[in-house]
Amino acid sequence: QGLEVLMAAFESIRRDFPGVRLWLVGDGPSAASLREEAARRGWGRDIRFSGWVPHEELVWHYNAFDVCVAPFTGIDRSPLKVAEAMACGRPVVVSRYDSELAELLQRESAGWLVSPGDREGLARALGEALGHPEEAQARGRRARQAALGHLGWDRCATQVERLYLEKDE
Repeated sequence: QGLEVLMAAFESIRRDFPGVRLWLVGDGPSAASLREEAARRGWGRDIRFSGWVPHEELVWHYNAFDVCVAPFTGIDRSPLKVAEAMACGRPVVVSRYDSELAELLQRESAGWLVSPGDREGLARALGEALGHPEEAQARGRRARQAALGHLGWDRCATQVERLYLEKDE
């Protein structure tokens, strides 16, 4: 999912932003190795692993973060987590894996885009978000408006209905 790339980028970010914390929300097959890597690097208090979180509690997590990151490296990832973070008004740093989402973020200036697997690019984008909190907050506000206007369930239902009706014709 690109978490190894995020961990590598975090190493750079820690040097430029002392006191920054990384919080990995969720669980998966790489959780144990990520915990081991964090321990090996001596990150201790600088990183938290939430483990699995019930969906109804995710909004609390999104709203607790200065920036939300989706460093996906493959095309098999859903933009749902990114859309949820955007709807919460959080600035996002996202791998350019979904062309529609990338276009929306770029058009609305609602986040930062990086190439999948680009550790340096991810670190630069995070540094820009953390180093310019007013700009990050502005992008978060634009992200919320973009999510509500283009990614909401009403719009998705309308699109599915349109596709269904076109298929019947």
